[in-house]
Parts: sequence; C-alpha cells; structure tokens
Amino acid sequence: LELISLYKSLLAEKRRDLANQRERLESGVAKIAQASAQVFDLQVNLRQEQIIVEEKKAATDKLIVNIGREKAVVDEAVEGSRADEEAAATMSEEVQAFQAECEEDLKAAEPVIAEAMAALNSLDKKSLGELKSFGSPAAEVVAVAASCIVLTAPGGKIPK
Repeated sequence: LELISLYKSLLAEKRRDLANQRERLESGVAKIAQASAQVFDLQVNLRQEQIIVEEKKAATDKLIVNIGREKAVVDEAVEGSRADEEAAATMSEEVQAFQAECEEDLKAAEPVIAEAMAALNSLDKKSLGELKSFGSPAAEVVAVAASCIVLTAPGGKIPK
C-alpha cells in the first residue's frame, strides 16, 4: 500500500513536471513564432526602406551631377568676371590718366578765366554805352560781346 501511495505521489510529481515543461515548451514555441513574425515584418520593412534608399541615392546622384554642371558654369562665370575685372582695371587707369590731364588743363585755364573775369569786371556803363553806339561793330567786337554774354549767363545756360 505504501508502494502504491509512493508510486501515485511520484506519478503526480512527474505529471506536474511534464505539465510545467509542456507549458514552457508551448510558451517558447509561441515566443519563437512571435519573433519569427516580427522578423518577417522587419524584413518587409527593410525591403521597402531599401527601395526608398535606392530612390534617394539615385536622386542624390542626379543632384551631384547637376551641382557639378552648375559649378562648371560658375567657374566659367568667375573666369569671365576676372577678364572683365582686368578690363575694368585697365579702363580705370585710363580714366585716372585722363582725369589727371583734365586737372592740368583746368589749372592752366583758371588763370585765363580769372583774367577774363577781371576784364569783365572792369567794364562800366560808359563802356557799354560806347559799345551800343557802334552801328555795325567789327567781328572781333561781336565775338568778345558774345563771350561776355556766355560768361555772365545765369545758370550756365547759353543764350541765343
């Protein structure tokens, strides 16, 4: 009787162990199946993202080619602007030389203008009356009178 009782208790213990092991096995298989499903989903996502990456890579390659072309155009423009810059520098030197020449001419003309203004200031009413008394003055007198009119014209406008 004790042997049967011992056998029953051992059998019950073995059944519990087997039930626990079967439960662990079933949960392990379920976890493996779940992990397998997640791996499959991740592989699908990976394939989709690889397609997107390839598209973006192709777009990037096109962009790099476009940037290379634009850089070539910019480099050509820079070279062209260097030539323009050199031409502008040459023209600037010419203008400065011409300006210096004009300043020298102006310095030479200022004393003559000052003398003409002094001569003009020396005219009085009696001299103008004498000028009016000429019926038909000589060409030199007309030229001098015209010069005086131009020099005294208001606003630098030449009268008719």
